[in-house]
Amino acid sequence: MTNHWNDLANSDCVLIMGSNAAENHPISFKWVLRAKDRGATLIHVDPRFTRTSGQCHHHVGLRPGSDIAFLGGMIKYILDNKLYFEEYVRDYTNAPLVVNKNYGFKNGLFAGFDADKGAYDKKAWAFELDDKGVPVRDTSFKNPRCVLNLLREHYKRYTVAAVAKATGTPAEDLETVYKAFAATDYEAARHIEPVEEVVDDLVATLRANHIRRVRDGQCTVYAGLTFLDILVNVERI
Repeated sequence: MTNHWNDLANSDCVLIMGSNAAENHPISFKWVLRAKDRGATLIHVDPRFTRTSGQCHHHVGLRPGSDIAFLGGMIKYILDNKLYFEEYVRDYTNAPLVVNKNYGFKNGLFAGFDADKGAYDKKAWAFELDDKGVPVRDTSFKNPRCVLNLLREHYKRYTVAAVAKATGTPAEDLETVYKAFAATDYEAARHIEPVEEVVDDLVATLRANHIRRVRDGQCTVYAGLTFLDILVNVERI
């Protein structure tokens, strides 16, 4: 992570996967509990029920090795229900960029795979460029080859029923934790200040200032983020 452990206390939802943080990472977990005291929802995804599970509101005891299916279902749930920060996704990620026509995914392989070399030629994944060499953008998200729609297409098979079958987790439990993780009220967030009860160091202060800039529409440059980096705004800027 790029910020201080104490910033965890500012979270509205904390998802812990495959880690017994309460016992193995007690220093960081102290700040998770601080967030819980503020009303944050804690979710633990792990085949085991540990001391961490006992501190969380939800424990997802999925089958070992099925975490990718769990996350795939979460991505589909967020996209299907439009539970992402659309304005930020549109203006500050690669979601509206259009991928070239050579890109594809079939039988578990992406386009550009060389079976002899056992490697991909990533040129097939490049963005489409205009006559000035600038990536083409579709801010309306109508182009089926923009990153957002390709993401939708890739994860459409991760239905709650399919994920429940793969993970062994009841469908109703999956929907409960997906809803909890994605419960972001952006309109309300636009009118609140970031929590600053623990922003007593330089890094956290810079973060708080950046949050204000995003909220007030003052960010005008890319910040090196991809769409998945901010698919969900967990901390309700």
